[in-house]
Amino acid sequence: MYAGPNIEICALEKFVHLGSAVHPPLVVVSIDVPDDKDLYIQPAIKDLPADWAELPSPPSAQEFGRQWLDAKKQLVMFLPSAVIPETANALINPHHPAYAKVSLTIVRDFTFDARMFK
Repeated sequence: MYAGPNIEICALEKFVHLGSAVHPPLVVVSIDVPDDKDLYIQPAIKDLPADWAELPSPPSAQEFGRQWLDAKKQLVMFLPSAVIPETANALINPHHPAYAKVSLTIVRDFTFDARMFK
């Protein structure tokens, strides 16, 4: 599951990937995860594949993520945003045993401001 720490980065990440396609209805979702530091990892940029920020996502980045998912060592991995590297996105591992403690709550409908498409 791909998530962000705030609505701003989530909206920006979604917006840059929309292209000209009509997007489905969107919602803001609050994600609650267990508060246990051992369930989290934030690799340094130097530990990521050299081409991690390229689009489309290169095989090396996909393999990095697949290995993390398969290892099931952490519930959440924070990674730099390719759009704004100073902020992080979160990958949540649905295969981790603690995923059963993750809760999702739809907060509200979401639409982009029409001015973003001018």
